[in-house]
Amino acid sequence: MRALPLAILLLAGTLPAAARADEKLAVVLKYKVFFGGMSAATIDVDIAVDRADYRITATTVSESLMNWLTSFRSRAESRGGLRAGNLQLASHHSDGMWRGNPRSTRIIAVDDGTLQTTIAPPPEDDERDPVPQEKTRGAVDLLTASLAAIRTFEQRSVCDQRVPVFDGRRRYDLVFAETTAESVKSPYYTGPATRCRMDMDRIAGFSRRPFLSLSDEPPVTRVWIARLDPRLPPIPVKMEVDSTVTTIVYLETFTQVSTGVPATPAEGSIAKSTTSD
Repeated sequence: MRALPLAILLLAGTLPAAARADEKLAVVLKYKVFFGGMSAATIDVDIAVDRADYRITATTVSESLMNWLTSFRSRAESRGGLRAGNLQLASHHSDGMWRGNPRSTRIIAVDDGTLQTTIAPPPEDDERDPVPQEKTRGAVDLLTASLAAIRTFEQRSVCDQRVPVFDGRRRYDLVFAETTAESVKSPYYTGPATRCRMDMDRIAGFSRRPFLSLSDEPPVTRVWIARLDPRLPPIPVKMEVDSTVTTIVYLETFTQVSTGVPATPAEGSIAKSTTSD
């Protein structure tokens, strides 16, 4: 289940191509999560962006056995701006339930480059150490980090990059590598893609009693990225986390709200998708 936050990060990373000053493009993505071969959760991502600002919301709901074990619910939202071509986080908040207990996060970016955070439950009641504010300097929340990773991939056409993340409780870097071109086949998308490997470099704030910690070895995570529309940068269409229990995440549907640019078919095919012009 630790793969769900990673799935939200990677699979929310869809920043539309640069629009005119008066244009805004909205993209809605829906993903399906399988844990050990069983349906485990859905992730709905809603993104709106123009030349100056961005907003991302991600809603995750557990299903089937995972719902019985965790009753996991989460709604997260990030807002920020684009300054000199770079993403600048303004605020992030999330509210959810985990095993019947409410959890919340509030992050505000401050002028010195650090992040101020209010979380519930507090670290001392959550079996983890607090992250010093100084360690958050230069980091961004999960959803903003996803935009930064996809933008860098689109600009360089390679996976290699390091993204500093602070999710309100944990400080870590996501390290991407191993650019590989290959075809991907899934229930929802079939076609050409780029596969990247992702590793987590842990820095601070991790739980001393993680849920379903069945192995001390870090999981091997791979994400497949494909361009589904020329107006959009590449979109994550599949993610696989190889651990004691394998987690697989597939793109199920995507809906794009056009800014008036005619759509062009992608190289691959999507079983279910809608476009609103």
